Amino acid sequence: AQQPAPDAQRGPVAGVVVDAQSGRPLAEVQIGTGSGIGATTDAEGRFRLNAVPGPRVTLVVRRVGFRQTTETVAVGRTDLR
Repeated sequence: AQQPAPDAQRGPVAGVVVDAQSGRPLAEVQIGTGSGIGATTDAEGRFRLNAVPGPRVTLVVRRVGFRQTTETVAVGRTDLR
């Protein structure tokens, strides 16, 4: 994979993962970018990825018992749900 230039824009991506049907926050959900940046949600479903490169990133969201999903979001968003 090509490495971003050292002066490439980087920023946070954060939010809350919730069950699509119940709306309840989900703990222990793995969030990754495919480029080695990742996090696991806490008990309230919150996650934060820091120093994510680029203007946009595709997040891969997975948890045992749930279908894996992907979503492309703007870097700098901290209100994802």
